[in-house]
Amino acid sequence: MSRASVERELPVRAEPVETAPAGGEHSMGGRVRPAALLAATGVALLVLGAVLGVLGAFLNDVVPRVLGIGLPVGPILAAVGNLTAGLLGTLGTGSRLGGALPGLGWFAVVAVLGSLRAEGDLIVPGDGRGVTFIVVGALAAGLALLPGAEKVRRRRLR
Repeated sequence: MSRASVERELPVRAEPVETAPAGGEHSMGGRVRPAALLAATGVALLVLGAVLGVLGAFLNDVVPRVLGIGLPVGPILAAVGNLTAGLLGTLGTGSRLGGALPGLGWFAVVAVLGSLRAEGDLIVPGDGRGVTFIVVGALAAGLALLPGAEKVRRRRLR
């Protein structure tokens, strides 16, 4: 078979073929996402949670007065940050694991900063403000894992 006859038999433009995703890939909305992209997203979500934990822990003692009311920055950052990062992680990855990763990163950092070191350093104390920061952050991370976020993603894709 000559090269000219092979070129005549081949279509000029190939149509895309719908295939099932391979074992290391996840399908979302007709697109195929490689496992490497999901792994990088997972690491980014863990790091985001860790950054939120560090910022919240160091800003836990900051209480600015707004209209005469003291608003603690740490618990507010923990609530808004963990809830938002968890919901976006769930929506972006399409799984609850993606929503849990920021909370896991946050909790790992807060657990380390809340434990007493040999030198006597303690960032998140066991007083009312520190416990409030930990409880509010954990609740917000847990709220992001409720089934509603996944259902919104499925409904939007249909």
